[in-house]
Amino acid sequence: MKLLLTSAGLSCDSIVDSLLELTRKPFSEINLVFIPTAANVESGNKFWVIDDLINLKNLGFKQIDIVDVSALSKGMWLSRLKEADVIYVEGGNAFYLMSCMETSGLKDILPELLETRVYVGVTLLLLILRKLHKKIKILFMLSMIKPPSKLLMIV
Repeated sequence: MKLLLTSAGLSCDSIVDSLLELTRKPFSEINLVFIPTAANVESGNKFWVIDDLINLKNLGFKQIDIVDVSALSKGMWLSRLKEADVIYVEGGNAFYLMSCMETSGLKDILPELLETRVYVGVTLLLLILRKLHKKIKILFMLSMIKPPSKLLMIV
């Protein structure tokens, strides 16, 4: 299991390099699925979501698919996540995201998917946790059974 947790998406060279290190492939060979579900309940301007998508596009991924687990049936989203090399979960309301992951069944399937894929989690929660805890060994809201083989947190 490989996790890249960031408060800034793929917005700087060090984060981009970290993702390349985790995937061991050039972007031109990487299929990415973008999950915007956490942003659904956030009101107002969504420029931050658009900016993240533009950054992803500009990196030259082979494919970027957008999968909202709150809007699609499991039969529709599961095959699309299985095709991805990277599962990119956009920031927003973490409580809403968790509820949708539980309701859709993704919470139960995600550990298996992450055995062969990289998870990129974007959240400002990392900035808060960094201020609250000087040492974070691992904090991952999905209660994974086994710890990740590689975890990079960039805040």
